[in-house]
Amino acid sequence: MGRSIHGIERGPSMPGSIKDSMNPMEKFNWLSERKNEIQTEISAQFEVLQANGIDLDSPLIDNSGFPRDDVSDLASVRVARARVHELKNDLREVVDQLAHTLPLILPRSDANILGATSKEPDSTSSSMEPFARVDAVSEGSPAQLAGLKVGDQIVKFGSVDASNHDGLQALATLTRQSEGQELDVVWFRYDERDKRRMISKQLIPLSGWGGRGSLGCHIVPI
Repeated sequence: MGRSIHGIERGPSMPGSIKDSMNPMEKFNWLSERKNEIQTEISAQFEVLQANGIDLDSPLIDNSGFPRDDVSDLASVRVARARVHELKNDLREVVDQLAHTLPLILPRSDANILGATSKEPDSTSSSMEPFARVDAVSEGSPAQLAGLKVGDQIVKFGSVDASNHDGLQALATLTRQSEGQELDVVWFRYDERDKRRMISKQLIPLSGWGGRGSLGCHIVPI
C-alpha cells in the first residue's frame, strides 16, 4: 500500500518584517534552518511518491484516460508532486538569500572569495586548478539550485580536486556516497569580458529530484 501524504507538516515561515529586523548572523542562521526544513520535507514528499511507484513525471492516467488503478493513493501523489514543485521554488529563494547573506558575516578576506572582485588564486596550487566543466544543467535540479551554470569550471567538489579526481571517477563516487548531504563546491565563472570570479556554494545530491542522476547536470573533464 502506498504511503499517504497526510501528516507531513510544512515548515514554518517568517514574515518579511521580522526577517528584515534581524542582523546578518541571525538571518543566516534562520535561513540555514529553513533550508534544512525544506530539504527534509522534499525528502518526505519523495518518499510518498516512491512508495506509490511514482516520480515527478510519471503519468497518473492510463491509455484510456482513466486514473491509474495500480497507484494506491493518487490523491496523495498529486499533493506530493505539487508540493515538491513549491518546495523547489522555496529552496531556490532561500539558497539565493543565503548567498547574499554569507558575505555579510564573513571576514572581509573570506567574503572577497565569494564576490565578483575576488583576488585571483595562486595558479600553481593544484587544489585551485579547475578539473571539470559543466556543459549542461537541468531545470529544477540540485545543481541548478546550488547555482551552477553551463560553462562553470569546477575547482573543488567536496574532497575532490584536480589532484585526486581520477578522471572524474572520484567525483562520481563521492556523489553516490553523499546522497542527501551537503557538499562544498567551488567553481570559477567567466563573465562576458573573460574575467573570472570564484564562487563557493553547497550542493546536495538528491536522486529523487525528478530528473536524471542525483546532480541534474553533465560534467566533463578539462
